[in-house]
Amino acid sequence: MAGALLDAALAGMRETGQPLSILFAATPPLYRGRDWEQVGSAERVEIPISVLAALHRLYLDVASTVDGMLDRSEPAFEVSRIFELDIVDVVSGDDGPRGYVAASRPSANDLTVWDLVARDAEAALSLLGKLSSWVGMVEQVSLRLVDPVVHDLLIGMRRDLPRLVEPFMLRVVDLAAAVEARGWPDYLPDFTVDLEITDEHAPWNAGRRRLVHDSAGMRLEPGGAGEVRMHARALGPWFAGTATTATLRRAGLLQGVAPMLDAVTAAPRQLRIADTF
Repeated sequence: MAGALLDAALAGMRETGQPLSILFAATPPLYRGRDWEQVGSAERVEIPISVLAALHRLYLDVASTVDGMLDRSEPAFEVSRIFELDIVDVVSGDDGPRGYVAASRPSANDLTVWDLVARDAEAALSLLGKLSSWVGMVEQVSLRLVDPVVHDLLIGMRRDLPRLVEPFMLRVVDLAAAVEARGWPDYLPDFTVDLEITDEHAPWNAGRRRLVHDSAGMRLEPGGAGEVRMHARALGPWFAGTATTATLRRAGLLQGVAPMLDAVTAAPRQLRIADTF
């Protein structure tokens, strides 16, 4: 019954234009049986407030992108609800906001930070400084680990700090639509990779497909020789860039060799999701 519900959900998601699905790994056997696969995690770290009060350096070469961001579009997310939280601080700039922090205070001794978003290191340090102003009022901050600029380069993060890790799984619902919607590196050469995809539960993905990149961008076309065989469970880790084709071969989810499949996703890399649900 549960599997049939997931099959119906896949068809419904495709009909409503949702090319990807993410689930927390609450029941991995059920989800994996319908070709969701683990690709990353949502992570929080419990930081003593004194750590935030002792920021020790500014690293200027900040990262320009963060993976795992949801678009928070209506109706799933109401932007105005941010103002229902206990703490909302904004760093302004000449061209609009440069960053913000949104947090709640679940108890007298704790802060839970839901968002810490900054366009540059100076804005990030300013926001961290706002959190550090709670010294003496709270004992620790629960910070969602999303932006490596903040937790790797700006905070002196100790290895022994408690962490909460929630794995999540990704399913490519509609591969052609997902390829069209995803951002791809602009330095890629022209290439084609001929795929043969096995997807019992989303048959619109199955069959021979050709991944093509040229001056028009990246797209998936029907046809090709099927030189690389991919199981539906391989699509999520490949799309997310969290597993190389060599890893997928060892897992029995891919057959064949196609170095460009790794190049286009910069695999392997760690993926963290920026929202929980």
